[in-house]
Amino acid sequence: PHRRHRRALRNTRPGLTLTARTPHRLRVRFGTTEADILALSAYESGWGGGRFARYGAYFDLEVAKPKKGPNPPFLLYSNGWEQALEPNRRTGRYALVAAYSSYLNSAESFAYYKGALFTNVTDPTTFGTIASQNGFGISVGTFVSIADVFVQCLH
Repeated sequence: PHRRHRRALRNTRPGLTLTARTPHRLRVRFGTTEADILALSAYESGWGGGRFARYGAYFDLEVAKPKKGPNPPFLLYSNGWEQALEPNRRTGRYALVAAYSSYLNSAESFAYYKGALFTNVTDPTTFGTIASQNGFGISVGTFVSIADVFVQCLH
């Protein structure tokens, strides 16, 4: 797992920086743990190697839009949208994922739009449950396993 984490950090595009201060800022602001914040962003970004991670989308904040028509306004801290290649099979709508210039901007946007869901949540099982029930595509068991990796790395 530690090797995988280091590889994920190398996979980020030039100019995207993950600093220890970013998860710490969110931990202080919302009373969560750095390990939980890092676990969610690692999973959502495909360990930093996912298609949207190239655009700084570490928390995979997205909206749906019809194939035709204008894009919605940018999310706070973002600098644009990246569109999914295929529409949702059920709805026919395309996902637009917010793009960011840095991990910090992605994290700040996550904090603004989703942070209240995780306020004072320090238990990984509870954090994972909330994430899976609120649009993040991760199972609780997977989340707890990833969070444990980051707990080990941080200590």
